[in-house]
Amino acid sequence: MKPERIVVVGALALAACQTSPAPPGAKSVVLVETDVAQVADAIATGMEAEREGSVDGLVDAVLALERFGARFGDDTPDLSRRWRDLARARGADLPPPFRGRALGPAYSRGAIDPRGVFVTEQVFLAGQPAEVAIVPQAERQLRIVVTDQDNKILCERVAAAPRAMCRWLPLFTRRVTIRVHNPRAYAVNYYLVTN
Repeated sequence: MKPERIVVVGALALAACQTSPAPPGAKSVVLVETDVAQVADAIATGMEAEREGSVDGLVDAVLALERFGARFGDDTPDLSRRWRDLARARGADLPPPFRGRALGPAYSRGAIDPRGVFVTEQVFLAGQPAEVAIVPQAERQLRIVVTDQDNKILCERVAAAPRAMCRWLPLFTRRVTIRVHNPRAYAVNYYLVTN
């Protein structure tokens, strides 16, 4: 493939990831749910189940996290173990833990101060889909912005429960900056999921 075609294909893929939300009443296209998206959904399900005392929700979240081999980051609780213990204490009969494939999506927990910003960097590989999901605590909104080394915005979303996703196809192996903004006058907890 000629270099010009690679640039055009890459630009089209990047543009597709940066589309603005559909206007009211318009139907949006549902993309295939990736592992990152499903792990983010499992975390949102587990958080809601823990809040509401739903054993079925806890079981669903545990089995999904284990199936996708979700890894927890430093200073982040093992949600699968926590919710498994909680579900069992409430009478759930769960199969033995299954640690799915190695190197599944990773998640980390954080809290952002009122009107604060959390900043982290991550390297994504050229030609491999890059994904970042944010799962804010219920009824809270955060803003996520992903920029490249030239400070060009790759993705920007308002994240409300259950989650918001950023997806793009890197043309080069490069470091990106992920910023999570809290516009609220109170602290907000969240989980960040990446592939």
